[in-house]
Amino acid sequence: GFKPEMLVEEIRRLNEDLGIPKSLSQVGVKEELIPAMAEDAMKSGNIAVNPRSSRQCDIEMLYRKAL
Repeated sequence: GFKPEMLVEEIRRLNEDLGIPKSLSQVGVKEELIPAMAEDAMKSGNIAVNPRSSRQCDIEMLYRKAL
């Protein structure tokens, strides 16, 4: 049957094959930039149409996890 962990591993391999960085820090993002990045994200039209409500602190938390 379908195993989500197998899909996750396959996506990780694909990302590696494509050269996609594993984290934001690998592309030079520093923690002190996160508030400004989250503020910019809040200005995106995608926030308004996202089915899940997002606040700036939510976006900052996601960025920190991706750091």
